[in-house]
Amino acid sequence: MGLGDAPGHRRAREDPRRQGRSDDEAPQWFGDGFGATFSGKTTTLPFDAHSIVALVAPRPIIVQEGKSDGWNNNRNGGPYQAVWAAREVFEALGIEDHIGWVAEDHSHGVMTPREADAILGFAERFLLGKDVTTEQ
Repeated sequence: MGLGDAPGHRRAREDPRRQGRSDDEAPQWFGDGFGATFSGKTTTLPFDAHSIVALVAPRPIIVQEGKSDGWNNNRNGGPYQAVWAAREVFEALGIEDHIGWVAEDHSHGVMTPREADAILGFAERFLLGKDVTTEQ
């Protein structure tokens, strides 16, 4: 299995099959040599997913995940942990409401109506300036 979004590669250390192996299974998501350089050596990554999420600040970002998604490191709350770590940057900028997370119990490539509503509400708030509550 590979992973490649908010879960973070360093969090995959307890499952060696997932350590830097994403370019073997989904090369379109990674640069050349990612797996060759970091397979089994994720602690040597210069940055991880939470850093990339934090770089979005001050722009708004919402992360959606399926809690049963085998492509993510969900058993340890990978995407949630990345959002939680990145949130510190948003808080330091005084814009903690610009980062969000929504999750339901489903597999990869699924979006529930609740998740869609949360994402659309987030977009309406930040892209259209509507007074929409994004807390759920």
